[in-house]
Amino acid sequence: MRKGCKFGSSIIAILVLIGQISPLYALSWLSKNDPYPMYTAVEPTAFLYTRHRQILKRYPVEIVDPERMDIHFSVFGQNAKTGKGLEGIGSLCAAPLGNLALSDGCAELGDIISGGRWNMLGLLFGGIPQGQTLPPALNIALNNLFPGAIPGTLNDPDNIIDPTEVFGFFSLPGKYRKRGFRWEFETKVFNDVGMTLQGGVSNITLRIDFNNLTCNWVQTCPFTPLPPLTIVNVDNFLMNETPLIAREIGLDICRNFNETHLEDTRAFMWWRHAFHINEGRDTWHEFLCIPYVYAGGQIATGKEENPFRAFDLAFGSNGHNAVGMSAGINFDFVTTIELGAEIGFTHFFSRDKCIYVPTSEFQSGIYPFSTSVHYQPGNNYEFLAKMHAYEFLERLSFYFQYVFISHTSDTICQTNPQSEFDTDLLECRSPWKSQMANVAFYYDVAPNMILGILWQAPLQQKNTFKSTTILFSFTAIF
Repeated sequence: MRKGCKFGSSIIAILVLIGQISPLYALSWLSKNDPYPMYTAVEPTAFLYTRHRQILKRYPVEIVDPERMDIHFSVFGQNAKTGKGLEGIGSLCAAPLGNLALSDGCAELGDIISGGRWNMLGLLFGGIPQGQTLPPALNIALNNLFPGAIPGTLNDPDNIIDPTEVFGFFSLPGKYRKRGFRWEFETKVFNDVGMTLQGGVSNITLRIDFNNLTCNWVQTCPFTPLPPLTIVNVDNFLMNETPLIAREIGLDICRNFNETHLEDTRAFMWWRHAFHINEGRDTWHEFLCIPYVYAGGQIATGKEENPFRAFDLAFGSNGHNAVGMSAGINFDFVTTIELGAEIGFTHFFSRDKCIYVPTSEFQSGIYPFSTSVHYQPGNNYEFLAKMHAYEFLERLSFYFQYVFISHTSDTICQTNPQSEFDTDLLECRSPWKSQMANVAFYYDVAPNMILGILWQAPLQQKNTFKSTTILFSFTAIF
């Protein structure tokens, strides 16, 4: 059932937690290529508490003065060549088209960006919105492939629906690279309350290739369409005419994206406190119980996607401001390791924008018409768990962190409703999930200086890039 459009922000429910934490940046991004950006290799829930922990655990106190602030500078690189598609959700997403390219298996980067393989035959299907006409190149293709068909009336799956997504389809393999610099500033406001600011700048390059799958159709297609719907005609009137068709519908299909911009900026307020459990009890293990909660928002200072460029990428949450919060507990065992978990969510604010919207359930990847919509992204829900070994080898520390992010369906409403447009199809293709592991080592090179390296490895994705990140960071504590 279609959701109603909602304006403004969602009501926020507070999270209760067990286990330890994950990063202090639980605000995730509305981004399929980089959903959980990292800003430092240092254990992310230190909260300016390292010196106090050293005292409570009776370690040698090496941070001379109480920590009032710290600053992290990091450089990083991120690469991806493939991703994972989105399984069908509900009857709309289970339509004959959209299953293979959006399957649970490996998917090309361009297919993920576009929401599926490009169905060029699908451009001839569906109604024509009021005040618009079918572009000339598509009119010529319609007259030659479906003689006698009236524009705007072709929508019968018996005409030509290839469930293997080969005949009349492009697949869009790509190579993605992101390089950048990020910073994080943290300061204690008073007692157990503090504030964190984060930002960055990055360069993204993306190269997309067009792979015409029609030439493989003979081996895979389970049916035989009648002339004039032949491989040669489909190639001549659709596949080979893609640049002209794109120009006529106002879509830039430049295959090379290379831009440098600021990323979104984020700010948090946090509270934490360490309770010393079993102190002085010889028959019980001592540990620190450190509950915490933090809340904040992000401002869309990063460049948003241009919907009229087929392979454009955002430098953050695609122009949507956001708020979020997380809560967690650290269990820091005095003589061994620290364990725990965190849960949180991120809410993105809605915006009005003009985007391409399908006019037929049999379209995927590329659509012939655009319209203005009110776009309300779904929420991100995060779960994080970690193991932290502080100075397990002299001044060398290590942590492993598991991150799970689930993005719920977007709500898309036309600002000037027309029955020809099918925003439901975009909604059911909008959810995504990402699971990743953060593995980091950091070394105290001086009492108040730390160097670190972090590897963010993809574990399991759905409708997202399979991105791998390497980050190097420098931290100074004051």
